[in-house]
Amino acid sequence: MLAFLYYKPRFLIRAYKYLYKFDKDEINYVRENLKEGGVAFDIGAHKGAYTYWMHRSVRKSGKILCIEPQTILFEYLKKMIAIFGFANVTLMDCAVSDKDKEGAFTVPGKPGDTSQGARIDDQKIIQNKQEHHTIDVKIRSVDSIIAETGLKPKTIKIDVEGHEFSVLKGMTKTLAEVRPRIIMECEARHIKDLTIFDVFNFLLDKNYEGYYLQAGNKNPLCQFDLDRDQLSYLEGKKWPNYDYIANFIFEPK
Repeated sequence: MLAFLYYKPRFLIRAYKYLYKFDKDEINYVRENLKEGGVAFDIGAHKGAYTYWMHRSVRKSGKILCIEPQTILFEYLKKMIAIFGFANVTLMDCAVSDKDKEGAFTVPGKPGDTSQGARIDDQKIIQNKQEHHTIDVKIRSVDSIIAETGLKPKTIKIDVEGHEFSVLKGMTKTLAEVRPRIIMECEARHIKDLTIFDVFNFLLDKNYEGYYLQAGNKNPLCQFDLDRDQLSYLEGKKWPNYDYIANFIFEPK
């Protein structure tokens, strides 16, 4: 009972902050396009704000797969699912990349910390000598997960801090056969050895159309300007700023 009284308000406050403040346009996109009985994946779920609204959209007849490799956050999500009685939400404690393997997950901060900036083998953090620790994780590809579970998501949210290209490579079959909508955070500041446009072009070449959401508007990807919409905020030290464009939508043609 005490856990219910303590955690439930925290879960709800976070979910509604994302709806009304942090990712307003993106959450509303999920709510508008994910229907009752649908299937969705939340890759890089963190504390479950997207998972909560995905569940609200698909209701009891749908299915949500929630993926989070950081152990503390995974346990947090288990509490959320139990307290809300989300029987149709499945949790997986793994990272996602282009193939199934074992690997290291780099987490900014000291051991025991969690971070939204955690990702697979983040050499940028290591090279910059930023305080961090690593955890051993199982790594799966989306294609492998779908083959195992039989789930066929029509919406996939991806938040993997610069590892997007590898995640997309690991869902080539899914993109060709299932054709899900993709909601993806993609920031040039996190990407190493590639560019943000390499990531975009991977999906465009798979017969997808790209967009970004801003002030309630769904804008064509061709209107995105990297200098104006991302780099200027970092260089001008105006970040974080809600005009900064970090999230992108890709829809099958």
